[in-house]
Amino acid sequence: DDMASSPRGFTLPRLPKRDSGADGARAAKSKPNGARAQRTPARLPSIGSMMVVLALVLGIVMLSPTLQQFIQQRQRIAQLGEEVQATEQHIEQLKLEQARWSDPAYIEAQARGRLLFIRPGDTLYRFENSGTAITPETNKVATIEQRQTEQDWLGITIGSFMVAGTSTDPAAGGAQ
Repeated sequence: DDMASSPRGFTLPRLPKRDSGADGARAAKSKPNGARAQRTPARLPSIGSMMVVLALVLGIVMLSPTLQQFIQQRQRIAQLGEEVQATEQHIEQLKLEQARWSDPAYIEAQARGRLLFIRPGDTLYRFENSGTAITPETNKVATIEQRQTEQDWLGITIGSFMVAGTSTDPAAGGAQ
């Protein structure tokens, strides 16, 4: 009987008895020169463990394109986030620019600086690259007056382009 019963009704398995020293000594004496027991041949992996390994490899192969696509999408999202931040900064700059242009003093300063507008009674001085002052353009009061020119400005402009495009003089910027 391999099972021993305990006082409470539980059954416990019996452990095999250990060999006494006499049996172990006999086994050691039977082997020549105290050679150790031969090793058992390596066991081949079971079918269950091969199936687990196969399932892992198959899972990795199937998930790698999805993982690669996920990484690409995360990079694209990060790139678009940076573009959104740059666009928001540009919008803020444009709002500041718009606020400046709503100020009449700023508009006047831009008209004077960019377009060389002057107030009536002001004197305009222009400086050439040489650093010398040119005599005042006008000492007259600025007036709004339209005049008809005696020359055809469109014909002059087209003629200028034709001369510049057909000239062989490199200093004139023509074709060679």
